Amino acid sequence: MAFVKEQRIRCLLAGGWFPHTTGHGPESGPVTKATVNRSPQSNWRFVKLSHNRRYLHYADFDTRKDAEPQLDDLAEKIDLSIVSSVVSNVSASPPTTSASSSATPRDTPNGSAANRASSTSTRITIHGYLAATPSKESVLLQLHPQTHTLASEWLDGLLMLLNQQPITADTNKLVNLIGGYGLKIRLLNVRFDAGDGGGVAEPPLMPTREGLDEDYWFDIGGMEASA
Repeated sequence: MAFVKEQRIRCLLAGGWFPHTTGHGPESGPVTKATVNRSPQSNWRFVKLSHNRRYLHYADFDTRKDAEPQLDDLAEKIDLSIVSSVVSNVSASPPTTSASSSATPRDTPNGSAANRASSTSTRITIHGYLAATPSKESVLLQLHPQTHTLASEWLDGLLMLLNQQPITADTNKLVNLIGGYGLKIRLLNVRFDAGDGGGVAEPPLMPTREGLDEDYWFDIGGMEASA
């Protein structure tokens, strides 16, 4: 679990691009007749975890840049100590092939407007308590990951950064995979006398090479091999 936690958090340290729509939503203020009739403005939001893992830096850009912004280029930041919860509508199971194929690929700099609009249906919302309203939980930041993989990395990365359990199938599959490899590695270190209660056992008899030249055959489980 520690290995997977570090991997997920490093995804946050690397930063990520998220399509961001202004004009609607909880970060755009109250919904009025004017805001309903106004066409939303689409742009991009880049989010990155600070090196000390205490702040989440972000900024909005008109276009997705080829060179990823540095922390100094990200004017806004969230102190993770005030974060109270991370909620999302990301499914715990991976999407079907038809659904995933319609999403904009993660490494595509600029998808179509239709793809960017559909990707905003997936949300990760970070809640916390602001100094101005300490008794009321507020929305600090909302992310719209474009793919299920990106959503899994950021949702579980944020949860694990807050010492909570991951919830997506991708991360749990990775945990089980790493755990399986760890078990196999530990089994390779089991000594032949480990089942003797810690006592010293006679080593197994090994065949000698006496009387053999360099070209001979031996049989293991019905399979022939040369030595």
